[in-house]
Amino acid sequence: MLICKLPEGIRKVSDQYKSLCAAADIGFANTTALFTYFLFGCSSLSQLARQHVQSPSVSELSEAVKKFPGSRFMRRCRSSILRKYDGQLSPDDFVFAIDDTDNPRYGKKIYGCGNWVAKHSGYFGQKVLVLVLVDIKRRIALPLSYAFLFNKDHPEYENALKKAIFLIDECLESGFPKLPVVADSWFDSVDLMQEFMDRGMTYVAEVKSKRLAKIGSGQWVRYKKLPSIFQSPHGEVYARPLDKNRGRGRPKLRFTESRVLQIKNLKTPVKIVGVFNKRSSTIAFAYYASTDRTMPGATVWKIFRSRWCIEVLFRDLKQNLSFGKLPCAGKNASDLAVCLPLVLIVSLRTRPGLWQMEENLTIGTMVERIRSRTLDKSIAALSIEASKKLRTLVMARRDPSRVNKKPVNRAAA
Repeated sequence: MLICKLPEGIRKVSDQYKSLCAAADIGFANTTALFTYFLFGCSSLSQLARQHVQSPSVSELSEAVKKFPGSRFMRRCRSSILRKYDGQLSPDDFVFAIDDTDNPRYGKKIYGCGNWVAKHSGYFGQKVLVLVLVDIKRRIALPLSYAFLFNKDHPEYENALKKAIFLIDECLESGFPKLPVVADSWFDSVDLMQEFMDRGMTYVAEVKSKRLAKIGSGQWVRYKKLPSIFQSPHGEVYARPLDKNRGRGRPKLRFTESRVLQIKNLKTPVKIVGVFNKRSSTIAFAYYASTDRTMPGATVWKIFRSRWCIEVLFRDLKQNLSFGKLPCAGKNASDLAVCLPLVLIVSLRTRPGLWQMEENLTIGTMVERIRSRTLDKSIAALSIEASKKLRTLVMARRDPSRVNKKPVNRAAA
């Protein structure tokens, strides 16, 4: 789409990181253009240069990408989230959630690319580990930190669970309180549970049904798989504890059975909740563990259900903000392709007034409205009689003879 007039939000977000970019010798125009790249779903710098009339040249943007300070951007992003909530982060309303997402890429020089398996199918590309803050009441996830994962044959390989701990420690050092941490069954690790218990943090995660546990700590008590321990649900929880608009009728229920069990290879007993579809069921559809043994089963279920917000975040990033889609090689380029969409999500969620948006809109709706308003402003600017120079510049940038060529001439650079 044509971009002659940028939304005010772009410039104000760029202002937040202006000093970081200046220190890295990245001009304000480059910063603004790169934010525009992701907000408007571009797939190449050439596409951005043709659509965004005031954009710097492709070569200038490429040089700016090479200098991008990703870690410093995320530190400032975390500080903005802390300021937003003014330290009022209650464990009843906020949790940390951690998960990884796949990002198929093509090109051997792209940083962190390798062969991966996702949902029983293989792909070549990046795997990104992301830590978020989940606001349970608002049902939103705010990105706090990220890391690239590597295959075992990569020289930078490090265990993914250790990287998860590193991301948590990074946030605690930034000033975040010790909130509960939630993860899916991919992070079902005894070592990870122990790490969080050592830090005085509550860890809630889905555990695999083949996990061995026993009732009591007696030497002669045998370990059993979870399905043979959980067979008689008696508790009740709402199927959708986050859903405020359930409609008429009785809300659908799930049925629970809670036990304090000794998991094999873990020194301290944990609370495990089996969740059943029916009260008459004898096999649970999932099991959830909490390192806080006093936590009610309904709270365990509520915290784990809040984890879905990170899945919604990944969908929004990929569908609306060109997450990871920057055709440039090198670590800094990969950092930028992940970092800037995360920063945009945080700005849209914590400061919607900056973008002239209502608070409870979805990311997709916000981005669509921003793009629509920008196009309307661009058309209005071109219709003004005094904008002859602007129309000439637009025609040069969008010349059909240059569709598959890099814009290098003075008018279109």
